Amino acid sequence: MFAYDLEPPPPGPTLTDTRPSGVFGLELDFATRDEQWLPDAELVDAAVGFDRLIAWASARQSAVLA
Repeated sequence: MFAYDLEPPPPGPTLTDTRPSGVFGLELDFATRDEQWLPDAELVDAAVGFDRLIAWASARQSAVLA
């Protein structure tokens, strides 16, 4: 089998499609430590990730308060 016969591996999870959790919050924090060096696309991904984390935390809070 030659290298050109192989399919590239599927892309790994990104900040926009990782399941929100407490660990995900830490990953977001670490990934955006030096936001001034991040390309625009990664900044947008991080913003989407933070929105997803906020929605997840709000849903968990609502479940606890119910």
